[in-house]
Amino acid sequence: MIRYVILSITLLLSGCVHLDEYIQINRDGSAKLTFSYSIDQKGLPLLKDCEAVLQELNGNKDKVDLPRFFDANKLKAHFKKFPGVELISVRVTEDKGRIETYVNLLVDDFRASLRQGLLPYTSLEKDG
Repeated sequence: MIRYVILSITLLLSGCVHLDEYIQINRDGSAKLTFSYSIDQKGLPLLKDCEAVLQELNGNKDKVDLPRFFDANKLKAHFKKFPGVELISVRVTEDKGRIETYVNLLVDDFRASLRQGLLPYTSLEKDG
């Protein structure tokens, strides 16, 4: 829970986050996901510091070059861990003072992949 709180506070303090997402869930449970998100470059140092804190909480002492949300290699490694998930593309770009990530995925069983942690803190479960 503390990790989620740190992440949320970081994103709020790092400036305006732009998020565009498209999720198409088919009747058979498969899905197509396309999403992009960006932040102002000025918020990147704070995000790096918070990423370092999260790494330390997880017992990892690796140096943080980019927060995992803006590191194409870390994103590729994350999505490849899930069976039935095909990473079509991932791209990280810097333009006009913003850093942006674009991800395109095909998922065989969206609910199962979410339960396994494909998109942390996201579920398709009914409330109540």
